[in-house]
Amino acid sequence: MDESSNPRVMSTPRLPAIEALRVIAAIGIVWFHSGAPGHEFAYTGLSFFLIVSLYFETRRALPINSVLQNAVTRYIIPWFFWFLFYGIFRLAAHVPFFPPSYGSAPPLLKILAGTSIHLWYIPYVVLITITMSIAINLTSRKIVFACSTAAFFIVIPWISFGWIPGAELYPPLPQYIQALPAALLGIMFGSSQNGSLPRSFVIALLAALLIAGWTCPLAFGFQDALAAVLLLGALATRSNTQGSSSLRILSRLTYGVYLVHPFFLSVSRKLLSSSDTLVAVYACTASFGATWVAQRYATRFYDQMEPGRLALRLVHRLRHEGVKNGAQPSDNLRELVDSVEASPTSSDECGADRR
Repeated sequence: MDESSNPRVMSTPRLPAIEALRVIAAIGIVWFHSGAPGHEFAYTGLSFFLIVSLYFETRRALPINSVLQNAVTRYIIPWFFWFLFYGIFRLAAHVPFFPPSYGSAPPLLKILAGTSIHLWYIPYVVLITITMSIAINLTSRKIVFACSTAAFFIVIPWISFGWIPGAELYPPLPQYIQALPAALLGIMFGSSQNGSLPRSFVIALLAALLIAGWTCPLAFGFQDALAAVLLLGALATRSNTQGSSSLRILSRLTYGVYLVHPFFLSVSRKLLSSSDTLVAVYACTASFGATWVAQRYATRFYDQMEPGRLALRLVHRLRHEGVKNGAQPSDNLRELVDSVEASPTSSDECGADRR
């Protein structure tokens, strides 16, 4: 399917201002998890990641098969790798596979929370992206916008006046609830006409967030509001330039920094246990450096041998070429594997998103 011919698929140009904010947001996330001075304010980085990710996913609104392929290659495979990595790292440190703070949470919730709590973000984004994509493909952007707006104004009072009375929320449910306003903002901005909203409506959204943050200490209303303002400001700076090459390189590292930074936080706490600020600076520098090295040298091999991509291309060949000369599928399997590995990657066949 040619995605450019689909009226539901909208272009999502990259803006230097958004690339710069991605880098700042990644630094903010490391700072937040380090516990360094000002870490509460640094939560804005995670809010921005959620809003901007779902904004672009909603603007694009790819066909559901492309969304699923992208979820596997961009989210599920990295999540599974780091799920095992942090679990093994914990066992090597003689601590339980899952953090003890999960308590007696059901196994499914422990898996969704991850062997490191920051991994909750990945299945959360996958579930929301798939749900949103199905809704847009089955209905329309206007309906998605209306539903996300209604949900936003229902969720905000719920968070403002406290959690579910008498219920114990195991991880990652608190994280999921706290992230709902930012996620809904991203969907609202992305599903709105031309990606813009009336000024009065935006003011009402931000006011609701600020009230929620003021009335409930568990809510991050101020950070969500600031992240929304930063995105709207970046979108308003329409520029024909692509930004510096260094900025684009740093922006491409941000997802990897999010995945790897808890490891370097643990290492830096061992080396620099006396200063949370030094811990944050060291972990941030090491995370960017390690991600750059991995992208430069490891992704070439990954792109060539990626199991999900190879399987999708094999299915495509089998479906469109069929079995020749009455041979059984097993007779042509080796030939198909060899031809797939030798042929260049086609975005029409794989639909993987490498942004």
